Amino acid sequence: MNFTPLHVYSGYSYLKSGLKIVDYVKKAKENGFTTIALTDFNSFSGLPHFVNECKAKGIKSIVGADFLIEDYLFTFIVTNEEGYRNLLKINDAYQRKALDINFVKNNNEGLICILGSGNRLIKESFDDKDFAIKFARLSRGISKFYVGLENDGKEYMEDMRSFAYSHGYDVVAFPFVKYVKKEDALILRMLEAIETKEILKEKQFVGDEYSYSLDELKAIYKDEEIALTEKIAESISFEFITKRGAMLHYENSLGLTSDEYLKKVAFESLKQKGLVAKEYIDRFKLEYEVITSMGYSDYFLIVKDFVDYARNAKITVGPGRGSAVGSLISYALGITSCDPIKYNLIFERFLNKERQTLPDIDIDFEDVRREEVVKYIEKKYGKNRVAKIIAIQKFGAKQSLGDVGRIFGYEKRDIELFTKLIGKDDEKLTLRELYKNNKDFRSLVDEDKYYLEIVSLASKLEGLPRQSGMHAAGIVINNGSLKDVIPLTVDYNDENIVQFEKDFLEDQSFLKMDLLSLRNLTIVKDCIARIKESTGISLDIDSLPYEDKKAIDLIASGKTMGIFQLESVGMRKAIKTLKPTEFRDVVALLALFRPGPMENIDVYAARKYKKSKYGYISPVLKDILAPTYGVMVYQEQVMQIANEMAGFSLGEADLLRRAISKKDSKKLVSYEKKFILGAVKNGFKESESKEVYKSIYKFGDYGFNLSHALGYAVLTCRMAYLKAHYPKEFYASILSNSNSENFSNTISEMKALKLCILNPDINVSTDTYLVKGDSIVFPLSSIKGIMSMATNAIMHERANGPFTDFFDFVVRIAKYKFNSKVIMSLIDAGAFDNITRSRASLRLSIPSALNYASMIGDNEGEMLLDMSMFPKPKLAVAKDDKLFDLNKEFDVLGLMISGSPLQLVKNNIRDIKLVNIAEISSTSGNIKVACIFRSIKSIKTKKGKPMAFAMIYDDSGEMEITIFDNVYETYYSALKKNAIVIISGYYLKTKESFSITEINKLEDVNNG
Repeated sequence: MNFTPLHVYSGYSYLKSGLKIVDYVKKAKENGFTTIALTDFNSFSGLPHFVNECKAKGIKSIVGADFLIEDYLFTFIVTNEEGYRNLLKINDAYQRKALDINFVKNNNEGLICILGSGNRLIKESFDDKDFAIKFARLSRGISKFYVGLENDGKEYMEDMRSFAYSHGYDVVAFPFVKYVKKEDALILRMLEAIETKEILKEKQFVGDEYSYSLDELKAIYKDEEIALTEKIAESISFEFITKRGAMLHYENSLGLTSDEYLKKVAFESLKQKGLVAKEYIDRFKLEYEVITSMGYSDYFLIVKDFVDYARNAKITVGPGRGSAVGSLISYALGITSCDPIKYNLIFERFLNKERQTLPDIDIDFEDVRREEVVKYIEKKYGKNRVAKIIAIQKFGAKQSLGDVGRIFGYEKRDIELFTKLIGKDDEKLTLRELYKNNKDFRSLVDEDKYYLEIVSLASKLEGLPRQSGMHAAGIVINNGSLKDVIPLTVDYNDENIVQFEKDFLEDQSFLKMDLLSLRNLTIVKDCIARIKESTGISLDIDSLPYEDKKAIDLIASGKTMGIFQLESVGMRKAIKTLKPTEFRDVVALLALFRPGPMENIDVYAARKYKKSKYGYISPVLKDILAPTYGVMVYQEQVMQIANEMAGFSLGEADLLRRAISKKDSKKLVSYEKKFILGAVKNGFKESESKEVYKSIYKFGDYGFNLSHALGYAVLTCRMAYLKAHYPKEFYASILSNSNSENFSNTISEMKALKLCILNPDINVSTDTYLVKGDSIVFPLSSIKGIMSMATNAIMHERANGPFTDFFDFVVRIAKYKFNSKVIMSLIDAGAFDNITRSRASLRLSIPSALNYASMIGDNEGEMLLDMSMFPKPKLAVAKDDKLFDLNKEFDVLGLMISGSPLQLVKNNIRDIKLVNIAEISSTSGNIKVACIFRSIKSIKTKKGKPMAFAMIYDDSGEMEITIFDNVYETYYSALKKNAIVIISGYYLKTKESFSITEINKLEDVNNG
């Protein structure tokens, strides 16, 4: 006798189960179960994971789902394809809030329906005299209906058995599984507490919704009830992974077949571009034959259509990304912007007959208008054929620690101790990996069992799905209605969302496209508009040079803030090493800057500047690797070597490349034999052939897609062109569209280039950064406390004439209901500096200005009296405190524009070798920083030792630091708000960690 669990929730039931699929399948294997089911609540997202994991472990998988129907929880098990389609109908009705028992009765063929005895309504009404009638209403009309006997206590279970047998219902063993072990009930309680915001007192729970062994089940259920689960399992003949999607057919206006239409429009475009030389015609024929033979003409036409729409609607489109950049037909159709033959790109890296997978054409659009393209696709092909794609947010290390802190009531400071130690590079690490790799994290855990307990609890949540969202780029387009062939959910905007994650769509032949939002394209468009406004020069993104010397020189200088792909600290360091002098260097830089191949940046640079000699294992490698100085950088180089040396077709070479990247050992053994035999046949020595294969096996895994790197480099260098030739407009654009993370670094770079940024001006500033002469003016909208309505009000009123003084401003703006806080923020930002220099006087004059406005205006702020009839009050007289003004300025602007406290003491620190805050992340080792304490938060560790979190700032920006107990106790007297100090420490770049060793007051340094 065997048993098949039929009622199982995984973490994809979202906070209703503590079961990880991999653990569930592993436990089933240990229990000797040969078939298992997954029936998540109103969720299909776990099914692809589940089916694949079962397949890998040699277990038969059963798919199903739970739905609440008229407050009864029904479990549906799929027995065949018709049943799956009916389950999708039930899901659709549930999403539309139209699911009732009658709908199930009309759509239950191919489904097994189980009503569990643990249902609340069944328990509550079990003793009612009309219970049998109620139960019959639920079951009548369903072809395969079972009573699922849950583990609800012997007495109730026996009563339920008696009822079921006496009324002719089949009873099946139906334990509810939500976690693996009894003790894992704690995980479920934690998840429930997260959902209900409950505070848990206990940290140990035992439950009965775990994965029972067969022996345990025999103690609870009758043999026939267990046997029935096996009988149900044997009745199921359903293949989850099969073709259900279909390529959408593109209708053209000429009445041609898609193949004919593709050939016509693509070839005419080639002729218009003047690309009619033999190599172009031959390449065109090759690509066309592959595309049409594989049935992908419609795909290319669909992409061309929405790209054309975007361009016609003045939506900025990127030059191309991914392997599609290697397609001449993509280039001819305007999908990509790079001539693949000019750059020796390989079409077979994108598409070939040997690689029977859907092509992947990803397109970038300016971020603020990407959604318009999606709406166009929905309107053109029908909303029922288009869906977005689910994205599952799982509990990571930080999320788990934060949630554990809340549900168990741990001190917030104790959780912050952990989360502050997790740098950007560590955010994807598990708690176990953090303990292993992060020294400070490990020290904290080892210091006290209290901290170990927190991490242990958090690790129980880690990896479980927490909630679902929407993939930022992916959409699915199908030839028929999606709801009939794949589970959908509907969001609050009535958008269809596919419930399978993106990586599982191709298995069922669903066409996935990535329409990506790219802020850099918005910056380019904005910059081009500013250039037109300030110079009258009209530019177009597709016509911008990308092999411009001045642009490449700018990249080599490392002044790359705002430039696509080049902003990170690590990348700027790589630039200093490689020192690009031409476009191909930038392409290589983008390809090499990744874990693994990054070490080759030094090799590439040394060889480029002839500081290192190098040779080739075989002469055949010379022409292929010469452009990258003998360094194997690109996947296409692996393909070329296999093609030219061993006689592989380029399609076969692509399969070899894929096998290397996936470490597919079986295929690699076969390919190695074929490579060596082919190379020997072509006249190469066996020893030489083995050496070359060994080389491509070693470096092939690090290879990057040349087509992708080149497409990216085009945008990178076009942005560098704009920055090199139109710096003011470029900086104004990136500041207007940048994220706060890079703001201080951008300002620091501007200062280094002697580009002037001005305080906001009440008579000049708008809702964006403005170019004014040789300076850039800060916007009103970026002042903290100034909402967009206030900015618009100021701009609207200013259209009636400039504000002549402070009182004129307050009177005229009164109708917009500005309060004193808004006016204070404008003063602190320096917005009135050009009409009144003294900010202290303005602050003291706010009450009199507001009184004056109320005297000459009504309650709505409309002026009843002429200002000339009532003399304005006199401005209060007060002495300005420069340090106070600068701190207030920093509070509302995030930087100090009009000066810096450190400028007041620059003579005192000129002989000290210092690093400014913006530069810290690009350095390493022992450093000193002259800075000012903005805030200091002192706490005590669990052992009673004092420590602090502090915010420091200087001319270039601000950062948070952690001051541990040993430093805190030694330098306590220096820890004062607004104190100017010299902080010494060690910066470890790999962990983005600044370990403080000394904090000295400025006067102590000078006296020392």
